[in-house]
Amino acid sequence: EIGWRPGRAELWRLAVAMGEAHPLLGVGPDNFRWLYGRYAGQPYGDSRVFANNTLLEAFATTGLLGAAALLFAWLFALAGAAGALRSSLTGPQGETAAALVALLAGLAAHGAADYFLAFTGHYLLFGVAIGAASAVARKEAPETDPA
Repeated sequence: EIGWRPGRAELWRLAVAMGEAHPLLGVGPDNFRWLYGRYAGQPYGDSRVFANNTLLEAFATTGLLGAAALLFAWLFALAGAAGALRSSLTGPQGETAAALVALLAGLAAHGAADYFLAFTGHYLLFGVAIGAASAVARKEAPETDPA
């Protein structure tokens, strides 16, 4: 139907259906927007439409493995930045950690209502935030003597 415009809840349901149909590896990267119409019983869908949820789109397109990798990278980066913030509340290290916690939390909130990894600027920002949070967390890790 030409006038079919799925709402957020329907897109989420379709993403879950795709992930359940292909649980391990999903339907393939970037394929949600090309396949969601078929899963809804429509002849086609608008290729500009995404699942409107980053983790659900990851589950649909990369399966449990991809969604888990994304979620754990996110959570470990957030935990690392939060740990660095707790241990160095003042100075440049604390300010960087606070900014990274806010950025990663903001991306989580955004990702709950939208799929932001479709655009280069967004996924580069996400990658830089993950890398910076890992670096700031590593600076806070105790030094170990290899001997």
